Amino acid sequence: MVRRSASGTPLAFAALEMAVADAHLRAEGRALAALLGVEGRTVELGAVAGLAPSPDGLVERVGELVGAGFARVKVKVAPGSDVEHLEAVRRSWPGLRLQADANGSYAAGDHDHLRSFDRFGLLCLEQPFDRMDLAAHARLAAAMSTPICLDESLGSPADVERALAMGACSVVCVKPGRLGGLGAALEVIESCAAAGVPMWMGGMFESGYARAVNTTLAALAGFAWPGDLSPAGTYLRDDVVPGLHPSRRGPAGALAASLPPGPGMGPPPGPLALARHPGRRVVMEAP
Repeated sequence: MVRRSASGTPLAFAALEMAVADAHLRAEGRALAALLGVEGRTVELGAVAGLAPSPDGLVERVGELVGAGFARVKVKVAPGSDVEHLEAVRRSWPGLRLQADANGSYAAGDHDHLRSFDRFGLLCLEQPFDRMDLAAHARLAAAMSTPICLDESLGSPADVERALAMGACSVVCVKPGRLGGLGAALEVIESCAAAGVPMWMGGMFESGYARAVNTTLAALAGFAWPGDLSPAGTYLRDDVVPGLHPSRRGPAGALAASLPPGPGMGPPPGPLALARHPGRRVVMEAP
């Protein structure tokens, strides 16, 4: 992948880059999985339980996800909705691969409170402070045994390098859209894997196409646990591509997905699905 600057417009740049890459791969009859050397692999899926109004409500939601076979669950936390919620989940599932995402909702004065999360055995605590405050993350990381992960703070490969160098995180959330596209994501994956920095694949409210791309990337070496890769149908009423149709596999019955078959970056959009979402249409023909 040839890297270009996505400064200021990472999502738009990622969309354009993936569209161009998809066109090239389809013209060559190649799949992204083949290009990356991960054909035939399967990827375990993780899911997100949103911020719950009560510990019992969170336990109910996590129970649904565990029952569906998701191999790792991320819960949202915020001041006033954290310790009791995490305690309730841990009582119900002592061995669950669990992480907490704060979405920058805490302040520097919450330092000692956040240190109390160590007793929950979390995979990581994600983005406790404001995205710009790397120093606060570094201080907390030095004081906790729970690994600190960054998400919103990481808008480019350079941001990842800076955060790791400062000790602001020891786990990296990879989001191709936020990082600025496939090339940027591959750069981060390669550098983190080489340095032994654990990663996991984050998710946004993406189409099934983008979820398929992320699932393929998550099959690369270096990803420490299942990412936020629940099927797009769990939050989209109507998608423009067919889903990956995960199934439960292995002794534990963990939910896993095969990588998208066929040429291109992900499943091709269906004509009928596109027709249900009319917009401006431009036909481009080769000269």
